[in-house]
Amino acid sequence: MSKWSRGAAQRFVEQKTAKQTQDAKVLHDQEMVKFKSPQIWQEVTSAFSHLCTEFNAEAGIGSLLSFNGSDPNKLKISRADTRAVLTVTFLEAFPVITFDGITEKVRLTFEVLPGTSEVGLFTPHKIKTTPEEVAEATLDMFLGVK
Repeated sequence: MSKWSRGAAQRFVEQKTAKQTQDAKVLHDQEMVKFKSPQIWQEVTSAFSHLCTEFNAEAGIGSLLSFNGSDPNKLKISRADTRAVLTVTFLEAFPVITFDGITEKVRLTFEVLPGTSEVGLFTPHKIKTTPEEVAEATLDMFLGVK
């Protein structure tokens, strides 16, 4: 065996091992997202429900916002004054959260935080956000107060 063949074989094995490791990490991350995204979606749903209840309890507001979370992958918030409807949908197969009924078209993604196994919710600009931040910002847009 020559010096070249030993070196080429060693580089080949190292490259193959690195690819297998990377493929395993990608598969692991996909499984983590698939496992954790429904839980995060529930946190998003709870945040919207809670904020609607809090907002309606403020003086002079009454029952302006109506929350409907009867569909497990979709929530709807209606405004009594304008009859506008905000629809927030969890597309579990992809998994993403989409918004309809606000002027800004946003699609949030579920991703594994780099260097961890923790799954987070990310904006289109790859900024990690929380369910509470999502609900607050979306309701601000829906109410026209932002």
